[in-house]
Amino acid sequence: MRKAFVVACVGLAALTACSGSEGRVTVESGGQRNAPPSSVPQGETRSTVAQAVTTTSGRPNGIAPAPTVTTRATTTTAPTAAPKPQGPKQVGTWTVADSGPLATRGEPKAVWTGKEVVVVGGLIIDQYQALSDGAAFDPATGTWRRIANRPAPGRVLFAVWTGTEVFTLGSDGIALDPISTAFAYNPVTDRWRQVPLPPSHKAPHEVFWTGQRVAGLAAGCSRPRSPL
Repeated sequence: MRKAFVVACVGLAALTACSGSEGRVTVESGGQRNAPPSSVPQGETRSTVAQAVTTTSGRPNGIAPAPTVTTRATTTTAPTAAPKPQGPKQVGTWTVADSGPLATRGEPKAVWTGKEVVVVGGLIIDQYQALSDGAAFDPATGTWRRIANRPAPGRVLFAVWTGTEVFTLGSDGIALDPISTAFAYNPVTDRWRQVPLPPSHKAPHEVFWTGQRVAGLAAGCSRPRSPL
C-alpha cells in the first residue's frame, strides 16, 4: 500500500513531496536533492519534522483557508461645543468717588443737573431727625462742594431737575404727610427760593418734570393731577 508524506525540515528554503513505492521522501533544498537514510514511519512524530497531507494545489487537505481580516482606520471627531451666548456689550466703568462732606444719612434725594449731582436732605433715623443741608458732586473733577441749606427744616420727599433748578417738596419733621414746604435751588447762584404748594397737601406717588412744568401723580389718580 502506497502512502505519501510531507516533511518540513527546520532551516530548509523549499519543500516538495513525492510518493514512491518504498515510501521514501525526497526533499529539495537549494536545487539539490537529499535522500534521508530512512523514511518516516507511519504515525510517528518528531520534534524537527512537521507532517501534513497536501493537495496538488499546495493547500492543506481538509483545512479551510484562514479568513482575511481587513482593518479599517476610522477617525472620530469630537463634538464641537456650542458657542456661549454673549450678553449685552458693556459700556463704561465704575469709579469710586470721595464720600463727600455730608454726614452719613438715610433717604437723601439726588438729581443730575447735566454737570453735577446735587444731593439734598436726608434722615438720621435713630434720632428722628430730618436734615436740610446738601452738597454737589462734579464727576469731571471728582470734587464735592457744599450748597446752601434748604430754608425750612423737615423731610425732603421729592426732588426733580427742571433744567435750571432743583425743585423740592417736603414735610415738617420726618412725616410723609402733609406736604408743607416747597423750595427750588439754583446751582448757579447757590440760592433757594420758595415756590407755591400743590393744590393737595397729600403727598403724591411721584413728582416729575414734563419739559414745561412740574407735575405730580396723586393717590387714586389715573392721570397726572393739576400742574404744581
